[in-house]
Amino acid sequence: MVMVLLCGTQLLLLLDFSIVNLALPDMRHALGFSTSGVQWVASAYAVTFGGFLLLGGRMVDLLGGRRLLVVGLVVFGAASLAGGCAPVPVVLVAMRAVQGIGAALIAPAVLALLTMAFPEGSQRNRMIGWFVAASASGFGLGALLGGVLTEGFGWRAVLLVNVPLVAVAVIVALRVLVAPQRRVRRPGAEVLGAVLGIVGLILVIYGFTVLESGVKALSAVGLVGLGCGCVGVFLAVDRRLRRPLLPLRVLRLRNVAAANVIGLFGNGVFGATTSLLSLELQDSSGLTPLVAGLCFVPFGVAVAVSATTTPRLVARYGAKRVLVSGAIVMAAGTAFLSQANAWAALMSGVVVVAVGGGAVYTSVTITGTEGVPDEHQGFVSGLLNMTTQVGTALCVAVLVTLAGQDTSGTAFGVATAVLAAVAALAAVAVRSHRWS
Repeated sequence: MVMVLLCGTQLLLLLDFSIVNLALPDMRHALGFSTSGVQWVASAYAVTFGGFLLLGGRMVDLLGGRRLLVVGLVVFGAASLAGGCAPVPVVLVAMRAVQGIGAALIAPAVLALLTMAFPEGSQRNRMIGWFVAASASGFGLGALLGGVLTEGFGWRAVLLVNVPLVAVAVIVALRVLVAPQRRVRRPGAEVLGAVLGIVGLILVIYGFTVLESGVKALSAVGLVGLGCGCVGVFLAVDRRLRRPLLPLRVLRLRNVAAANVIGLFGNGVFGATTSLLSLELQDSSGLTPLVAGLCFVPFGVAVAVSATTTPRLVARYGAKRVLVSGAIVMAAGTAFLSQANAWAALMSGVVVVAVGGGAVYTSVTITGTEGVPDEHQGFVSGLLNMTTQVGTALCVAVLVTLAGQDTSGTAFGVATAVLAAVAALAAVAVRSHRWS
């Protein structure tokens, strides 16, 4: 029952991500957004989600995964209800930002609870495979459900549908999750310093987001640079505290550090590819939201099959080989997409990318949580989610900008080069293990 709860909650997060994107045109017409302004319905969520992930992960370690999961679900559900009833654009954007904060508490709590529920090895790896499969199913289902709800009931339904789902998740969480037995450490003054880190991460993701929307590159780079400076100051100060907030010593574990770098670019390209495909299907091909959503169903199925198969491959061949192979398969898919013109060819490339992406995402999660003590699983879970989120924002900004200036072929070509570098990095940096 615990895995059903955790996978169901992860499915809900990814469902919400894709379901809202397909409703953006209806939101723009209904509330009077400008063409550029409506993008902030998606961007506000992404910015706060990425900005609060690291703190959310650490709070899981300090306060317990059960507590953070329930609090995050309540925040997420309340914001969904308020956003679904929003009378004006600013309220909708604000509630999407609050949704992002709730999601930043939920995501690391779910992964940390999973890794602590199962001992390191083949059993945990299988559960991680199902966890990634749930993510893919949520994305594919959200794309389909977003089209159905938007065309059948209007844009408000894509937010209000979260409310009963969250209510069920909260009830189940309170019933099946056990409160932590170890003494909970109350965060002290060190949390105040985290505000600087949060501001820095928000500025970094915001900088990439405004670059995508067409703001001058110099302004965007300035925001990213300022954000990196804030994060750097926070880390320098935190290291000198008697009780630092972030246990950065876990990054001395080679596979944890390597997994986050690979996740930054590998998972980042994977996430950005879905955004490019959405633009290609709706803008270039002129498909309706429902038809575009149907096109993502094979993508979700392929990722789910790949993710549930990957743990067996890791057990037999080791994480390094699976990571390298997955990145190469993804690169082959994006190379194919860079030359694809016909709709059937485009969908074939999508499936290839999905198969490779499922293997990479699952292997990164297995590798990035390997050898980490339970008391730090929240931190590494938040870190893995954060690097994926920052990587996606970076890759979306670069690839969508390239697609706007030239063609999506150029963008997919750059993605291919990045994935080739990811494969090379995985071959050099990851230490391979086999689990029995």
